[in-house]
Amino acid sequence: MLKQFSIAVLVLVWASLPTLVAAHTAGSQDRYGCHDDRNKGGYHCHTGDYSGLKFGSKREMINAREEGLTALDIRKARGEDVSEETSLSNAANAESGWRRWVPFARRSEQQGVGNGEVIIPRGLEQRLAVVKDLHEKGLITDEEYDTKRREILGDL
Repeated sequence: MLKQFSIAVLVLVWASLPTLVAAHTAGSQDRYGCHDDRNKGGYHCHTGDYSGLKFGSKREMINAREEGLTALDIRKARGEDVSEETSLSNAANAESGWRRWVPFARRSEQQGVGNGEVIIPRGLEQRLAVVKDLHEKGLITDEEYDTKRREILGDL
């Protein structure tokens, strides 16, 4: 009897797992990788240029885009921590965390790399190494690689 009960509980948990995971996914996102937050209000982004940022409304996010503000600019203006660790984790957000190992979690076509600013570590050598790695993996084009390399090296 206990064995049958245990099996029934396991089947119930296994059957409800997709529902539990789906309740914590990003849901339907727009072309910017963002959506309205039905629970807390406002508008926030899971992927894309503004991954991890929250806005009062979609209009507020679009205004920031039109003004040419980067995610780093917005975080600095809000007084958020923009340390190397935070910046790198936000840039890599699209393929990290639980989504990497949950086989049925929805993945967005927008990966946050190559379609916006990639925040890279301090130090010329480290920054160049990251850009080279992205280029070798095919995540940025030759043109993007050359532009970023020139930007990093500046007037050297």
